[in-house]
Amino acid sequence: MAGSEDTRLRVWWRLIRGVAGRWRPPPGTEAVQAYCMFVGFPRSGHSLVGEALNAHPDCVIANELHALWYLRAGGPAVNANALWRMILDRERTFAADRRGGGGYEYAFPGAWQGRVRTLRVIGDKKGGTSALWLRRDPGLLERLRAVVGVPLRVVVVTRHPLDNIATLAARQHQEPDVAIGVYERRAEGVAATLDRLAPDEAHVVGYEDVVTAPGVALPALARFLGVADEPAWVAAVRAGLFASPSRTRDRVDWTEPQRERVAALCERFGFLAGYTAEV
Repeated sequence: MAGSEDTRLRVWWRLIRGVAGRWRPPPGTEAVQAYCMFVGFPRSGHSLVGEALNAHPDCVIANELHALWYLRAGGPAVNANALWRMILDRERTFAADRRGGGGYEYAFPGAWQGRVRTLRVIGDKKGGTSALWLRRDPGLLERLRAVVGVPLRVVVVTRHPLDNIATLAARQHQEPDVAIGVYERRAEGVAATLDRLAPDEAHVVGYEDVVTAPGVALPALARFLGVADEPAWVAAVRAGLFASPSRTRDRVDWTEPQRERVAALCERFGFLAGYTAEV
């Protein structure tokens, strides 16, 4: 089901309203020039990066709308106008439910979350589930490309695999061996997606780089999406970041076979190669 914090009624009502408005673009979407989606791993920093982009004055990135689910559920009735309406609705409800109450951990005071200057990039942050769906049905990517009708921009957020797997295991109450298998399936989905993208359609960014070097990582993301590098935006996001990445790997007593499995994944998937020496 779409939207991890949405009620079932809200999800279906959003789909109905989006499809009903498919004949005209939502106000303010005339300048949309790219669609941004996330593909990757849960607990890897997608929420941080998604909200950092959502804080840019020219971007709206919905938090876990799950656009691929809406494409399937709505079938041919879902076009770009319908999808834009659903993304904007999800962003409004998320802002009211979470940010408005002060409970959202990635709020960047002084930035543009919940509002927009000129909407040039629109998208959805649902990385982990999208990776699994695209692993099973890579053709969904072409369906999405045809629906949005603007250049596709795919962001992959990586995190040290041991940290990522340790966090997955803790949050899902899983043994590390199980979490490694979950992680591997997501990695296969990321690889299948990247294989179908042109070089300018994909951008891999490390969670650690966003936290420790936002002045480099954020402008690179802006250039990838085709929006301006806004110093005030970078400063606002930097002020809301953690002092350093969390090392959840240190809370697990890894066995040598487990480390070997993770090291093999780093060697198998090029987008994880930078972590090989640290496993």
